[in-house]
Amino acid sequence: MYRYEIINEEGRAEGIELLSLMYGALWESTLNRLSHDCDGWLLTLFLEGRRYYIYRLLPS
Repeated sequence: MYRYEIINEEGRAEGIELLSLMYGALWESTLNRLSHDCDGWLLTLFLEGRRYYIYRLLPS
C-alpha cells in the first residue's frame, strides 16, 4: 500500500484531511491511479492561495 504525505509551502507536514477536502472519500483511489511508479513528488494542490505538495512513498 502507498503512503502519502502533504507538505505546505513552509515545509511543514499537513494532515491527510486536506486530501479528503479536495477529492472526497475516494481520495486514495484517485491518487493511486496517478503514475503508479512515481515515488516522491506527485502533484501540487492550490487551496486558498497556498500550495500543498503531495508526496507518495512506494512500499520498500
